[in-house]
Amino acid sequence: MSSNDIIELAKDIAEQAHYGQMRRNGMPYITHCQAVASDPSLGGTTTLVASAWLHNVIKDTGVTAEDLFDTNLGAPIVETVVTLTHNAGEEYLDYILRVRQCWAATKVKLADIKHNLSDLGPGHQRDKYLMARHLLRGYDFDSGVERGYRMAEDKLSYDRPLARSFS
Repeated sequence: MSSNDIIELAKDIAEQAHYGQMRRNGMPYITHCQAVASDPSLGGTTTLVASAWLHNVIKDTGVTAEDLFDTNLGAPIVETVVTLTHNAGEEYLDYILRVRQCWAATKVKLADIKHNLSDLGPGHQRDKYLMARHLLRGYDFDSGVERGYRMAEDKLSYDRPLARSFS
């Protein structure tokens, strides 16, 4: 399958799965998936765009991970969608820390949060998304290291961590 075919398949699955669902603002839910999938931060990458279309299908519809594995989407996309699924009973902080372990899921979740914040007023939900965005932005996609550690090393002009002697 071509990249375009994979993205179209993901879009079709999302449209069917979310059919009839509405967002809190009264818009069809699929408009949220479209907004996340078209976020420029995803760079048009097949895995990221397809995962963005599907980011809530397991949590919010009758589609299962097994259903997705039975398609021709490919394991990287399905695994990203599974990582993006906030499981019932899972604390939100634990969920965000789990998402943070997968660079693709982190990229999609940041695009998801960006769109969620775009039409959300003040209050608990907004605070939750701001906290999650802060935690997820701590990952440096270029180097694969936590930004806080790299920034600390850069500030101290270390090329590598110092060996310490405690004699």
